[in-house]
Amino acid sequence: MSHGVGRFNIRNLLVMLVLSITMVLALYNVALASTATITGSVVNIRSGPGTDYAVDGNLLKDTEVRILQSQGDWYKISRGSLTGWVSKSLLEVKQVEQVKIVGDPVNLRSGPGTDYEVLDQARKGDLLTLLGATGEWYQVQNADGLTCYVVGYLAEKLDADAGSGPAQEGAGTAKPSPAPSSQNPVVYLDGKKLSFDVEPIIENSRTMVPIRAIFEALGAKVEWDNDTRTVTAVKGSTTVVLPIGSTKPTVNGQVWPLDVAAKISQSRTLAPLRFVGEALGSTVSWEAATRTVSISSKSTQDVHSVVVNESKVNLRNGPSTQHNAIASALQGERLAVLAEKDGWYQVSRSGTTAWVASWVVNAAQEEEQPNQNGTPPANPDTDPVEPVDPVDPGNISNDEMWISSTRNNDGIRIEMESTSPIKPSIDKSGQQITYKIKNKKIMDNTGISQSIGPGKMTLTVQNWDDITTIKINLPAGTEYYTASENGGKREVLVIPNQIIKIIHEAADANGESVIIQTLAPSEFISNKSGDILEIKLKTTAMGLEQTRYTYSDSPIIKQMDFSQTGQVDPWTTVKIDTRGMIDYRIFSTKDDNSINIVLLADAESIEQEDRTDIVVLDAGHGGKESGAIGFGVQEKDINLAITLMAGKILEDNGVNVSYTRSDDSYLTLTERAEYANNLNAALFVCIHNNSFTSPEAHGTETYYYAPISDLELIWQKEERARLAESIQNQLVKTLGRTNRGVKQYNYTVLVKTKMPSALTEVSFISNPTENELLCNKNYQERAAEAIAQGILEYLGK
Repeated sequence: MSHGVGRFNIRNLLVMLVLSITMVLALYNVALASTATITGSVVNIRSGPGTDYAVDGNLLKDTEVRILQSQGDWYKISRGSLTGWVSKSLLEVKQVEQVKIVGDPVNLRSGPGTDYEVLDQARKGDLLTLLGATGEWYQVQNADGLTCYVVGYLAEKLDADAGSGPAQEGAGTAKPSPAPSSQNPVVYLDGKKLSFDVEPIIENSRTMVPIRAIFEALGAKVEWDNDTRTVTAVKGSTTVVLPIGSTKPTVNGQVWPLDVAAKISQSRTLAPLRFVGEALGSTVSWEAATRTVSISSKSTQDVHSVVVNESKVNLRNGPSTQHNAIASALQGERLAVLAEKDGWYQVSRSGTTAWVASWVVNAAQEEEQPNQNGTPPANPDTDPVEPVDPVDPGNISNDEMWISSTRNNDGIRIEMESTSPIKPSIDKSGQQITYKIKNKKIMDNTGISQSIGPGKMTLTVQNWDDITTIKINLPAGTEYYTASENGGKREVLVIPNQIIKIIHEAADANGESVIIQTLAPSEFISNKSGDILEIKLKTTAMGLEQTRYTYSDSPIIKQMDFSQTGQVDPWTTVKIDTRGMIDYRIFSTKDDNSINIVLLADAESIEQEDRTDIVVLDAGHGGKESGAIGFGVQEKDINLAITLMAGKILEDNGVNVSYTRSDDSYLTLTERAEYANNLNAALFVCIHNNSFTSPEAHGTETYYYAPISDLELIWQKEERARLAESIQNQLVKTLGRTNRGVKQYNYTVLVKTKMPSALTEVSFISNPTENELLCNKNYQERAAEAIAQGILEYLGK
């Protein structure tokens, strides 16, 4: 009997041991939600943990993957839709930070707040991968790969070596734990911590920082006038004037109201940080939990908006395909860009922030308008800009009302609406409009904020007894009008499209430019009569505190006068009186709603010798410079093959072709441009293939360069853009790959060539599908045919 009991105990012990081991392994895999980087050049992804298993796909060196499981010397990984096994010797594992759940149970939510949906629950002691921090909430990932949020006081952040899994460093690392309220704010500029001899302080809920340190870190020149006690900062075409003790500094002459005035502390001028950063075009964000301020300078924000180039794309809650899709966007939809990370754009859409892959969108580009008399083209951007969806009133009573705001090409429209007449009293005091409404309660009193140039429109609501007060504050000089609609059941305040900023600068010694920034894109017509250039902006209010700008030091412009006709359907006339103008060009830019006017004083400054009929083809890379490395192929070889084929087609059509290289030789970028310049060539076309860290990136794109700051290049803008568009259109039509669009970028060969030039990226050598196509001679021939046809189309042959 005792012997039988012994066998039973042993059996139980074995079962318990197996269960314990299983639980330990399970916990290990929970903690192992790590990332890793492929270290081999081209690594096979197999269906099982061993070389005997089938190959399901390949990944390139430096590709980041997610580790799902470990078995022996193999890791199970995932990248996009590809999941499989990789030898541990071919991966560099990054460590991840973790949090340990201290409550039981704890809700895991879809966003950083208790108003968000509960996606799952965690138990006390569970380990979750830490992705980031938002306020008092941690962004985490559970064992199933679900990205979610947990409130900070129910989760304990572990040291990197405290968990059983590896820890992670770098861009994905969460921000520090919440800091005590007594701690001075910490300021980062483009990810680099700034230090000050006088520390930032919090005053009246505003972060005050030493203004000189921030301005100079942003590249501005700062001067102090002791007589007027005024700080002046100049960066490029932006001038900021900030008097001590004043709440009305100016940016390029326009008042920017402040809540807190600048002050002197320990011989240093302190000013509200958001003003200091945003006045020079940067973006500023505040992390209350850690008392951290992050400034992103304008140089890191080259892309202001993007346009979807696929039929339908996912918008995700993080910068990778591992993150959940929270919405979708359709082809042609325009999205405002907030940030960029790891090949993904953070975008704003209908008040929601999300991430979209860079390879499924195009950066919004300039569009040119005619500079002659006549009717301008149709509205260049019919999609709403920064839309704010109206609130759905649902089933409400007569004593309730709701507020909504929309922003489109006509401007900003604020609506206050109810099911019965509102009958407000309206007080208009300067740039503050106050509505007082009796016996109407606001359904949603969270307020509204909209950017208007360097300032903001704000709307606040207060319900008190039977009176509801709505205050709308506008930046100085902002045009607006009010109206009643729908039998008095709707009150509206309309801020029409209007001029918000004027910038004047010299393009070079013989030319000048004027940039007129508007609230939304503006159509225009222009006319030149003698030394007077007149531009009429359709459905655009003047919106300026000044009606005349005088330029005594300008060699070309005497003065600019602005006048407006109409209010509901306004037209603004800009009259530029010059000291002698030979020619001009006008271009519109949708990214920042600008009209760019270039004036020329000396025709000889842009005159060129009669160009020859030579078309120069440049095969990218060569010799010691291989370019991108694909699956068993080098970019330089594919570039050369396509270039020589395209040249042969052009020659067969009677075009005189010259090559920067016809073999595996090396030239610098400057030598390539000089080669074309010395020939005084008619055209220069550079042929490349693309590459990206993600193998998912794909498609065709073509570049040109014609910035307003370069008089010679901007004068060729129409030709350069037309050449790039002809090549891009033919490539997309012939190859059938994703159209990534025509873009501007300052590639050396485009900057230094004196004739119309373009650089095309045929396909992505880093994409497995397109890499295979590029290695196919038929695909190369089709690409060459498309490039040649684009050039022939441009030449009119």
